[in-house]
Amino acid sequence: MKVIFLDVDGVLNDQNLIFEKFKTKEIEISKDKLLLLKEIITSNDDTKVVLSSSWRIGLLRKDGKIVADTTYHKEFLELLKEYDIEIYDITPSMMSRTEEIRYYLDNNKNIDGYVILDDEELNDDNQVKTDFFNGGLTEEHVPIAIDILKRKKR
Repeated sequence: MKVIFLDVDGVLNDQNLIFEKFKTKEIEISKDKLLLLKEIITSNDDTKVVLSSSWRIGLLRKDGKIVADTTYHKEFLELLKEYDIEIYDITPSMMSRTEEIRYYLDNNKNIDGYVILDDEELNDDNQVKTDFFNGGLTEEHVPIAIDILKRKKR
């Protein structure tokens, strides 16, 4: 199985979108960025999305599925579903995102490749670092993420 560890803020949105959506009260997710994410997901068979973002707070695992605990998170999952994107799992809440991802990898031995999409520097060779202030996930990130996802897990 391949895994995309997904942050939301700074990946699926940026500062401009947040400001724009704040005025309209819409969910702060770029549909263009969802299309880019979908391209990364479909580049490999059996690719799953694991939410490593603070957006995971408000989500929980129930009967083998990730479900929303709030209206806002329900809107988030519904928007992802419109693009045929499903959250497979969420990382645990620990001290740092790096520790959470490492813990997840150590405890899920069926992962044979992964990429991290995050705007926070995590010091991981499998990270594609996006930029909250400069567009979040961009077309330039997609082939890099696909190449990383094809690597074997170390």
